[in-house]
Amino acid sequence: EKINAILPVKEFDDKHYIFMATALGTVKKTPLTDFSNPRKSGIIAINLDENDFLIGAEIT
Repeated sequence: EKINAILPVKEFDDKHYIFMATALGTVKKTPLTDFSNPRKSGIIAINLDENDFLIGAEIT
């Protein structure tokens, strides 16, 4: 596990999402509010296959 992207967030509202895409074509759209209460161990935003990697993450 490693940090692949950091996005600045001013407010965790229910109108926005985090959109993530991987090199092997997996896409995931998650409500921004799902990231508003991180645990001590952090948050795993997306699970990647062994040969896959994150190519982008954006707030929509």
